Amino acid sequence: MSSAAPAARVESPAPPVGSRVLQLDILRGLAILLVLGIHSPSARGESGLLRPLDALSHQFGWTGVDLFFVLSGFLIGGLLFSEIKKYGRLDIGRFLTRRMMRIWPAYYALLIFAVARITYESGSFAKAWSSMWPAFFHIQNFIECPRDQLWSLAVEEHFYIALPVFLWFVTRTGKPRDAIPAVPIACAVLSVSCILLRIVLVFTTDIDVRLHTDLSFDALFFGVNLAYLRAYRPELLQAIVKRRRLIMAFAWLLFIPAVVNSGALRRTIGYTGVYLAYALYLVCFVLGEPGKLAKRWLSSSPVRVLAIVGTSSYSIYLWHRDTSWWAYELALSASHSLHLPGEISWTLHTLAFIVASVVSGIILGHIIETPALRLRERLFPSRTSTVALPGGAPEAATLVRGEASQ
Repeated sequence: MSSAAPAARVESPAPPVGSRVLQLDILRGLAILLVLGIHSPSARGESGLLRPLDALSHQFGWTGVDLFFVLSGFLIGGLLFSEIKKYGRLDIGRFLTRRMMRIWPAYYALLIFAVARITYESGSFAKAWSSMWPAFFHIQNFIECPRDQLWSLAVEEHFYIALPVFLWFVTRTGKPRDAIPAVPIACAVLSVSCILLRIVLVFTTDIDVRLHTDLSFDALFFGVNLAYLRAYRPELLQAIVKRRRLIMAFAWLLFIPAVVNSGALRRTIGYTGVYLAYALYLVCFVLGEPGKLAKRWLSSSPVRVLAIVGTSSYSIYLWHRDTSWWAYELALSASHSLHLPGEISWTLHTLAFIVASVVSGIILGHIIETPALRLRERLFPSRTSTVALPGGAPEAATLVRGEASQ
């Protein structure tokens, strides 16, 4: 972000695209490209002179999920705090209904497709069901299923229940339109508890601490804490935005434990450093007023394309394992037939995988998600699209309707 920006203010993200926030979609686009980079079927070492780039995608790509978590916590938290400030209470049933209509149509369409595909390939429906049933009940982060990217969606589903129930409980008494001190306290306790639990479990067990809900909630709830500060203590975020150059440089240091080590360091303090870094970038990038150079960058064609990818990130994330393998295989086969160098072959089949994932995700999003969202808005329209932010900035449907769904 340019230092030429005027005195920083925490305000409604700008510039919006239609009913969305450009910066949020850019971050979603970045997150899904990071995920696709690490999920590419290409084996490490096939890339020749491009091996450093290949290694970087494997060392860093997994952090895309953490970016999704922070975004989701920030956006869903913002939605719920807006409702509390406007109505003084939460309608949990309505919130969960809107979440289900957002998440489940595409999600269960994928699960049914996966069961059908496994049945076709194995010749056994029983085998398909026995491997996929955990995903139908949102426990695939505890019991492994063949579509391993779905683990984060189980964590998200658990979060969608835990957060509104917690907020309902802490706002039952007092003045819920005022600040809710239990929120930052709970987020701080959760952050400390998660890192301590990860440290203990990493050195005493062989479980994958990355997958368990109780060990991943800290990233989501840190995003919630940002939403809380935006709603009730915007001056604290202003202090970060005013020093964004220094803050963004510091954020890079927070990535180091996670990207330079794949062992205990990454799985303990590394995970914490990643979501803290992404949280700082979110504040500086989304909540700060962009300078002239930043505005030109935001209006550039590559960035707009990245934002378009971000608008379909949920569908891309769901389907990329099932819709892009053919493009990868085709590009790989063509590269071998033409005896192309490893660098060119790796570039071609990696790009084929990414492009096929993006295009198929966008198409399936329009086919499945868009009609479901239209139905949701007709039956259960948003209750918070006109809530004012601190300082008088309107929170138009941009933030509320730009809810993150990974």
